[in-house]
Amino acid sequence: IKTKPIKGSGASEATVTALVKAPMTKIWSIISNCNKYVGVMPRIKSSKQLGRKGTQVICRVEIDMPWPMDDLKATTKAIHLEKPGRKYSRSWSLIQGDFHVNSGSWTLTPYKGDPKQTKVVYVTHAVPKISVPKWIQRAARKRALPNLIASIRKHSGAKR
Repeated sequence: IKTKPIKGSGASEATVTALVKAPMTKIWSIISNCNKYVGVMPRIKSSKQLGRKGTQVICRVEIDMPWPMDDLKATTKAIHLEKPGRKYSRSWSLIQGDFHVNSGSWTLTPYKGDPKQTKVVYVTHAVPKISVPKWIQRAARKRALPNLIASIRKHSGAKR
């Protein structure tokens, strides 16, 4: 996990790079369908694909925030690029919701050319409109990002 300060932003961008011992297509089937996020993506309370036109996908998600904070909602526009056997990517940006910024990406490539293993790169930059103490932001990155990768491994049937 790496973080990078974003000039003019109250939150850093976080990047997670991981090896998942599962084919890209298995992981892509999870990441590319926001209707499947509940129970897979940590803290997602609800998710729904609102539309799809070509490579553009509109999704709405609700994030379960810890008490006493209100849950956060976001509608995002994602661009899906598929190059079977070589690369899959999903890049999103905020359309509307409880964030000043909510953007990021998933990139999947074969690890060392092995189609049974995938290099996963997840990048996120989210700035909610509510005040979230820095210690909660740090704790969330420390727990939530590894939990996200663990869940992707589990749901893609990755070998240990």
